[in-house]
Amino acid sequence: MPGRRDRRLVVRHESPYRRWIYAVLVLLMIAGGLTTAYLLGERRGGYLRFVSAKTITRLNRVLADKTRKNAALEARDAFLEHALQLANQSAKAVQKTLILQQRQVAELQQKLAFYQGILTPGTDVAPVRIAGLQVLATGNRREYRFQIVLVRAKEDRSATPLRGVWRLDLNGTRNGRRVKLNLARLGGGGDEKMHFTLRYFSNLAGTLHLPRGFEPHTVTIWIDLRDGRRTSSTYNWHVFRS
Repeated sequence: MPGRRDRRLVVRHESPYRRWIYAVLVLLMIAGGLTTAYLLGERRGGYLRFVSAKTITRLNRVLADKTRKNAALEARDAFLEHALQLANQSAKAVQKTLILQQRQVAELQQKLAFYQGILTPGTDVAPVRIAGLQVLATGNRREYRFQIVLVRAKEDRSATPLRGVWRLDLNGTRNGRRVKLNLARLGGGGDEKMHFTLRYFSNLAGTLHLPRGFEPHTVTIWIDLRDGRRTSSTYNWHVFRS
């Protein structure tokens, strides 16, 4: 009919292989992209592993070097500590030896003065003289043993024994004040004056117990004969200290 469009049905034949080809191409493109990405990742990962291995190796070397240095320092410290201990022990041994030698020298000096006093004639008027005084520490705190030697003067040729009394006074300070203590107050026993009998040679001995806080300075020995004659000798206390 005039004025109407002709409508025709067109049937085209399409090859079934074309879709498969498209699908295969798409799959190949996807696989290629994945392969490329995998290869790039593998390459990047290998590079990072290589860098990490180098870093770990370098850190291990630094750690080993620090460990060696630390071990060397510890060995040196142990050596120095041992050497210091040996030095301290040697110093203590030398100090003890020096103190012992000083005590021995002091004792020898006391004995020398002691026996020199016995052998040397005196100038005292009295027929008896004090030949020497010896004071030695007993080892107990503030305790001393003393010995006094009395010798008859050569000028006195009488065979009659001499009799009299003797006294020991220790002069010093206590609490800042001057104090004089006699043998009885020093724990020597007996009375303030002790009796003696002398023919040619005599030893007078006893023990001194110094009171706490008392600082001795001098020791004085008094000899009083029955006929009224007197002699005395004073000694510095520091001579007996060792």
